[in-house]
Amino acid sequence: MDSTNRCGARTSTIAVAVIALALSTMGCVQRLPHYTYKVPTPAAGRYVTFFVLPGHSSGDTSTDLRLKTAVVTALAEQGLIETSPEEAEAVVVIHMTTPGSRSREAFYQGWGGWAWRAAGARPRNGADTYAVGSVVVDVFDAWTKTLVWNGSAPDGKHVERMFKDFPAIDHGALARSTSAGPSPPDGPMRIIFSSRPAILIRLDGEPKYEDIAGTTLQRITNADAFMLRDESGMHYARIGGRWLEASDISGSWSLAGMVPDGADIALQEYTTQPHLDRFAATGSHGPTPMIYVEVAPAELVITDGEPQYADVGGTSLRRMRNANASVFQEPTDRQLYVHLPVGWFRAWTTNGPWQAVGDADLPTDLTALRAQSGPA
Repeated sequence: MDSTNRCGARTSTIAVAVIALALSTMGCVQRLPHYTYKVPTPAAGRYVTFFVLPGHSSGDTSTDLRLKTAVVTALAEQGLIETSPEEAEAVVVIHMTTPGSRSREAFYQGWGGWAWRAAGARPRNGADTYAVGSVVVDVFDAWTKTLVWNGSAPDGKHVERMFKDFPAIDHGALARSTSAGPSPPDGPMRIIFSSRPAILIRLDGEPKYEDIAGTTLQRITNADAFMLRDESGMHYARIGGRWLEASDISGSWSLAGMVPDGADIALQEYTTQPHLDRFAATGSHGPTPMIYVEVAPAELVITDGEPQYADVGGTSLRRMRNANASVFQEPTDRQLYVHLPVGWFRAWTTNGPWQAVGDADLPTDLTALRAQSGPA
């Protein structure tokens, strides 16, 4: 009995020790770093190209560079390619929390149009704040700024673990897609930036050609300038007192070496009838302007040399001071905002693609500036 009791006691002691060890081990596991991943939509698997946009900085340049390198490497291992902002399908934003900025609200303070509140884009504990030193990575659609993936890690040492469940590229979906890039929701708008004197000729649809009696030439009837085409396909435009030529209507234009036979007849007939020719009175002196011919909606912004920016007092905005239009740069996300007669447009670079922007999606400082002075 005594032996049995001793054995039973010994067994109980061992069992308690095992349970205690298990609980201790579980406690250790719970204290190990954990990683969170969230895919609010299956869209993340459709993206092949991306660019990295700095988010909330750690305050140390070398740390920020290491984080970016780790994120780019992790995405490359998933088959994604880093490219330029105008070609990227996705935007990757990297944040590192600091004592003064630990919430997603703080990360995106003042960022206009960013849909970062997608369901699930929260820390594991359900709160809207992260521990200091955490790394948060958001992946957005480059066109709509809608969040398509979110991940976080407790520090920057093992960022690559955050991407172990990143959705693989759906090559089948890509092959079935008929679009080579982002599609504007309200139709394309091309905004052309030129640092040289330039002229924008608009066509009402694809070029329409009409024979000119007594010549071998054709006139383009749906252009807002006087334009001809000869038998060889060479195009000519009369801008002010000068003739310009191009082998293709959308190609590179230069001063014409020779004016085609019959051009004077075509011009005389044209000038005796009411036509829309916005360039009839354009000066014939000075440098030859760049010629842009557009079928789709387009606007031309001319700068006096390369774009130059100046701070806008009382805001974080920078304004393009040498442009003939209202162009602002929002330094938080570095996007450009252009105000045209038809509204506001934004893009990552002056090369576009441009997207129409409603008032609700303008950056906070730009909204405040408009409230003070009216539309730019």
